[in-house]
Amino acid sequence: MKRLSVILFSLILLTPMFAQERDRTGDRDGQRKEKMEALKIAFLTKELNLTTQESEQFWPIYNYHQQELKSLRKEMRPVKRVHEMTDQEAEAALQKRFELQRRKMQLEEETMNKLKPILGAKRILKLTRAEAKFKRKVLEKAGKRQRKGAKGERKREKKGF
Repeated sequence: MKRLSVILFSLILLTPMFAQERDRTGDRDGQRKEKMEALKIAFLTKELNLTTQESEQFWPIYNYHQQELKSLRKEMRPVKRVHEMTDQEAEAALQKRFELQRRKMQLEEETMNKLKPILGAKRILKLTRAEAKFKRKVLEKAGKRQRKGAKGERKREKKGF
């Protein structure tokens, strides 16, 4: 019961932050992202067995970390396609990528140091494992949906639709 109340508290606390962020492609994608974030919050809260107090401290740090990672990934995207680059542009892009990877590692270390007093080293390791587990589950579910959709397409083709 306590775990359920922590999950609900986390969802209520964090939902407004995600509700404001809408995807440029439309409301449907924004809703999908919100749902995915809510599922991730519930999953991580359960996997890490967070108390209400830990949740209040953990989620702001974790969300900031995720925002920073998102901006770093955006910066990593090359402006041009590789085959359109000159050698000098490719060299500059490569150097930029190394610098961004250094910044990412620095961000990881800073975040882990902030989380250590809240979760401890063991649960930080659990966090990284739980994130990978969540991602794997999402990808498996998406793959099942795709396969299910592909089977439906083949059936419709056979029927002449």
